[in-house]
Amino acid sequence: MNTKIKDFTSIEKKLDSFLQPVNPEESFAANLKNRLLIEPSITIDQPEYLFVLVIISSIFFIGVLFVWLLYCIFDKYSD
Repeated sequence: MNTKIKDFTSIEKKLDSFLQPVNPEESFAANLKNRLLIEPSITIDQPEYLFVLVIISSIFFIGVLFVWLLYCIFDKYSD
């Protein structure tokens, strides 16, 4: 277990030698903070399946009604 700790410390030392700390600009940090803390005003539009279903059902109902009326009209004349 002691060797694992030594491995981690040697990895950290190597990373410290390769990576150099960066000090971001203050305006960038402030802008990033605002963008992360303020909730965005984005809305997701949901498809209106109900509206489409009502239109298709209405067209189907009108079609069946039209066929039934034609059947009634031509049935009276066939007698």
